[in-house]
Amino acid sequence: MTNMLKKWFTKSQQGEAGVIALLAEAVYWQDSQGELHTFPITATPGAPSDWTQALNAALEKVKPHSRHLTVLLGSHYYQVLQIDKPKIPSAEWPKALPYLLKDLLSEKPSEVVASAVSLPFGGKIQAYVLSKSILNPLLRCFDEHQFTLNALLPDDEIWGYSSDELANFMLLQRSDAGAYKLSAFVAHVPVFQRTLRAIFGPLTGENGSESQLDTVALELQRSMDYVSAQAKGVAFNQLKVCCDGEEIAELVDALNARLIAKVTPLQQAALDDPSHLQRSVQRLLCSAKASREIALDLYPESLRPQRQRMTLPAVALGWAALFVVLSGYSGWLSYHHAQLEQQVTQQKQQNSALSTELEQINQAVAKHQADPQINAAIARVQQDIQGKRDAIAVISDYETRDHGGYSDVLYALANLPNQRIALTQISMSHQQFDLQGEALSASAVPEWVGEFKQQVALVGRSFESVTIRRDEQTRVWFELRSQSQEAK
Repeated sequence: MTNMLKKWFTKSQQGEAGVIALLAEAVYWQDSQGELHTFPITATPGAPSDWTQALNAALEKVKPHSRHLTVLLGSHYYQVLQIDKPKIPSAEWPKALPYLLKDLLSEKPSEVVASAVSLPFGGKIQAYVLSKSILNPLLRCFDEHQFTLNALLPDDEIWGYSSDELANFMLLQRSDAGAYKLSAFVAHVPVFQRTLRAIFGPLTGENGSESQLDTVALELQRSMDYVSAQAKGVAFNQLKVCCDGEEIAELVDALNARLIAKVTPLQQAALDDPSHLQRSVQRLLCSAKASREIALDLYPESLRPQRQRMTLPAVALGWAALFVVLSGYSGWLSYHHAQLEQQVTQQKQQNSALSTELEQINQAVAKHQADPQINAAIARVQQDIQGKRDAIAVISDYETRDHGGYSDVLYALANLPNQRIALTQISMSHQQFDLQGEALSASAVPEWVGEFKQQVALVGRSFESVTIRRDEQTRVWFELRSQSQEAK
């Protein structure tokens, strides 16, 4: 239970992740002041070296500074193989490579992890294979010391970024007690690695020999010619040198005298002041910290812890944030509730005022209701007025019918100037005005009717029917009726 609590509530270190190098002879770590710490690997004759002790010692040293580390593996711990590029997405390479390489490995696919990078030419990939017999003890050391492994990188990939100004170059490199190694890089990607066997250092100084230098130069030239033939279109005319235990200036001059390519030290400051010369592992560690474009990783996602450990400060911060949110929400609810209460109070007051006003209006309406006696008196007066109106209408009609007379009409007809009309019959009443007579011609009838407008008594007289006919003696007779026979 205690161990579980430690895992979940371990205080994590802040800051930039550290880098350590696990090489054949030792474990190396360089602190923030640039001091290199070395933890030698003890080797027992006839038995494999136990590098876990050196790694444990290094982790104890690093622990106060960082809990997140990237590990650089020396070529002693992994294998490098070049194969044709598989026709599967690159994201699936880590799972597929152990089975694609099974015929080239002595271990089962389940006992190794692998990753790869595409080579810039030839349609091939360069695969790095790491045995789980190395990976599992390394992960146990990290877990025991409560470290997080960020990445597991082969040193070949890091050396491709060791030259600040070049992306295509060749590198002659040797670490303490190690072998001379030649590598070629195209666009920072390692495309060729070769260990120069049967070459023993140092090549310069008191113990150096011209024959050794001649042999090294011959091997280097052969390798350069081979790589140039493989990488068509890429010129390898730069050779960088980074060898521990050598007089760098002397080695550069000796190789320049023997090779076509230009030879320069990987650390240019070493020519001016040998005191600034870094060991190759220091250059490796610095290059690993500076490089950010390496996509290859021998620590697959399938082996990484899937759980995320909580820390006590994170939990406390989470509870504090939750408390602040809940407090703010509670305060907002209280404020909103107070606002609603105030609105309810205002609505109640307004409702009470409206109720009082309604009651007053009802009382005023009751006071202003009409008296039934007054309504009856008004009805009687209206009846009396209507009766008088009817009497006036009757009297007016009587005066029109009985006292107007027809003398004015007869007088007007007699005074019409037209002499072509002779009336034989006149029929008049209040609603009737019919004329019959004889005319000299048919056209004389409308002309005569048109003369009615000259007499005041005849103005407005109209006829609904007009009949004009000739008898057997061709005399013209007419008949004007104010009402048609059907209306009568």
